[in-house]
Amino acid sequence: HVVENGTGSFEEKIRKTVDVVCRSLGVPGPRSQPRWWIVRNVDEAALAQLEPAEWKLEHVFLRTSDGSESRVTKKSSVGGGPATYHHRVRGKMVGDEHSTSERTLSLREYKALLKTRDPGRLKIKKTRRAFLWRDEYYMLDTFHSPESASGTTTLFVEAPKGEFSFPPFLEAKVDVTTKHWFSSSAHDSYARTMMLAGEVSNDPYDGDANADPRRGAW
Repeated sequence: HVVENGTGSFEEKIRKTVDVVCRSLGVPGPRSQPRWWIVRNVDEAALAQLEPAEWKLEHVFLRTSDGSESRVTKKSSVGGGPATYHHRVRGKMVGDEHSTSERTLSLREYKALLKTRDPGRLKIKKTRRAFLWRDEYYMLDTFHSPESASGTTTLFVEAPKGEFSFPPFLEAKVDVTTKHWFSSSAHDSYARTMMLAGEVSNDPYDGDANADPRRGAW
């Protein structure tokens, strides 16, 4: 397959490429803009029946001098197997997007970069569970650190363009996709995680127009 460069944002080009790969493999692909929720009351028994893939993620932020965000990640499969290591740099704005680059690291490179850790930014630890439900691909992230975000669980999905049915084995606390601080910060960025923690501590059900009043108090 040839994916033409064409027009549109970098994220749109990524989604187009992923869609081609998914169609080639015969699996569901992305069909619209992704959405995120803060969720609660996950029915673990129902989720386990879907046999989700599970990983432990650990993000460490590094010192920079040019205003960019540099981060190394350790990704470990809960089912066993060797860990993988990655380095991501989120740079300056290019048009209406931040320039972003990411590469895989060796263990030696990972340990070397850890020596440049930014002491002013806390480490982010979370468990990620990926699963398919009604032909949609979901990622369920539960934060363990920093302490202010501990226990917070978020749900990600490339939502379909048509009618969307929320998975019945968990409850949506609040849709954060349209919040300014969320849409303007890169996924897993330090700024987004801190704002996410603040969203939980401020109780978004208290006067939040994006909250679902049918869900009751947090």
